[in-house]
This record gives sequence, structure tokens and C-alpha cells, in this order.
Amino acid sequence: MINQRILYIDYAKAVAMILVIVGHVNFANGDVKAWIYSFHMPAFFFCSGMVLNVRAGAVSLRDTLWNKFHRLMLPYLLWALFYAKFSIPNFMKILYGSSVTIAGSGTLTSLWFLPVMFVALCFFYLFVKTGQANSLVLKIILMIIALVLGSLMPQVKIGYPWGINVAITAFAFLLLGNFSQAYFGKLSLYFKAHQSKGIIISFLLFLFMFACTLTYRLNTIPGGWVYMKSARYGEFPLFVLTAICGTFMVLSFCMMLELSKKSGLKYLSFIGQNTLVIYVVHKPIIHCFSAVFRRVSVPDTVALAITTIVTLLISCFLCKIINKYAPILAGRQC
Repeated sequence: MINQRILYIDYAKAVAMILVIVGHVNFANGDVKAWIYSFHMPAFFFCSGMVLNVRAGAVSLRDTLWNKFHRLMLPYLLWALFYAKFSIPNFMKILYGSSVTIAGSGTLTSLWFLPVMFVALCFFYLFVKTGQANSLVLKIILMIIALVLGSLMPQVKIGYPWGINVAITAFAFLLLGNFSQAYFGKLSLYFKAHQSKGIIISFLLFLFMFACTLTYRLNTIPGGWVYMKSARYGEFPLFVLTAICGTFMVLSFCMMLELSKKSGLKYLSFIGQNTLVIYVVHKPIIHCFSAVFRRVSVPDTVALAITTIVTLLISCFLCKIINKYAPILAGRQC
């Protein structure tokens, strides 16, 4: 990983996390859910790829993968057991780790993301160990192969272990983010050297990419929206196009935020650095609001805003507690 934090990437992860929360407010999010789901999870994988290093041999493959296991799979197992009613069948379903068996165990269904990210990172670091990870051409070829393979893998009734079919698609977005980082880095430096021009250009890029995300309406998807955890993409080329445009939209918006240098953005950075915990604690909070708003009649926009803001605040509070007293649940060293 790159040691120095890149603010616009932290902001982008935070924006993606906020979109996850909005997308999970099912009782009030209306048509916006289909738009959010068209790109928000690929944005996470893309941004994660932007901060992965490709220095083959710097750390042994075993140590690298163990570190990723500790940061992703250990929290996955602990949180899955926390939310599920413990039984041997449920434990086996959690170990299998497909979106289908995770749901069948009675645990938090959102946990599918963690084993998928872990498997995608395994693919990435295996590629790094070939010594060819600095080859842009090879990255592009491998990304295309991964996208094609991810789109063609047949559906399995109980899903693939650890969501390996989804992880192949996620690996493609990791690669795309990784080889795009240098170009975004150069663009960010140019924007910082020409701040006023940078704000204008990033804003125009944001508007253009937002307009491009509206291609999600052309995608015919059973169920109404992209569901990456179930490899439900609809028309796959349209899914990829919208996902990339949505990711670029988020990044251009966040580069504009970075240029604004507002002091309040430190809170956005905190969210971006604590997405794992927020990701695994926010859904039960939303369910509480769902019960409240079934009894209190307010416009959906008001319910959505209140639920999102308060859920985010409570989740951030829980982050501080978990980081201090149970860092293992956040994928951090005790």
C-alpha cells in the first residue's frame, strides 16, 4: 500500500460508502437505488486498486496474503458469527462464503463484499509476483480477460465459494484502478498547480460523467438494478461503461473537494479510512429507522436524508469505539 494518504481517494471511498447507505434505505430511496447500484461497488474496487503497489518481491506473497486475510477475512468471520445464530450448518455456510450461503446463514448479507475483495486481492498479488505488473499492455489484456470471464461464468445455485465469480470481475476493476492511478495523480498535480482552473475542469468532468451514468437506464436487468454480489449485471458492456463513468464521476467530484480545502472535509476523510466498520454496522441502524418511519408519515426524501445522516453519525461513533477497544473487528492490529 502507498504510505502517504491520497485525500481525493479517501473522499471517493467516503462518497461510495455514503451511497451504499443511501442504497440500503429501501423504504425511501425510490428510483435512486438503481442509479447507485450501477456503479458504487465497482467504485470501491477501483479506488482500492489505486492504492495498491506493484513492487514485486518487496514482501513475500505469503506475508502479503496473510496480511490481507487478517484485514478482511478475519473481520468477515467475526462479524458473520456476531450477526448469525450460531450452529454448525450456519458456520459451514459462512465458511463457504457465497452471497447465497451468507444470506442462508442468517447473518448480515452485506458481508459478501469482504471475501470477494480478499479473493480479488489474491488475484492481484499473484499477478504482481509474475514480475509483469508494471506492464500497462498486460494489465489491459488481463483486465479484458477478467471482465469476459466474469461475465460468462454460469450461475450456480448456492453461489461460488467466497464469491470467486464476482471476485474475477472485481479483479478487473482493481487492475483498472491500479493503472489509472498514475494518470489521476498527474491530473491532481496539475489541478493543484492551477487551482481555479482545476476546480472548473473537475466540475465539468463531474457533470459530464454524471450524464454518462444515465446510461444505466438502457440496461435491462432482472430485478430492476445491478446486483454485483449475485453477478447480476444485465447487459454486461453497459454495466462496465456505467460503472467506469460512475467511478470517474465520484473521483472528479472528490478532486474538486480536495481543491476546495474545506476544514470540514477531515470528517469525510475519516469515513473513507473506516469504510469496513461502517459497512458492517450501518444496516441494523437503517432497520431501526425503517420501523420508525413505518409509523411516522413523512416524505421519502426527508426519511432518506434523516436515515442516511443519522446512520452515518452513529456508524462513525461505533467506528471510534471499535478502533479503540476491538481493532481486530476493523481489520487492524490489536
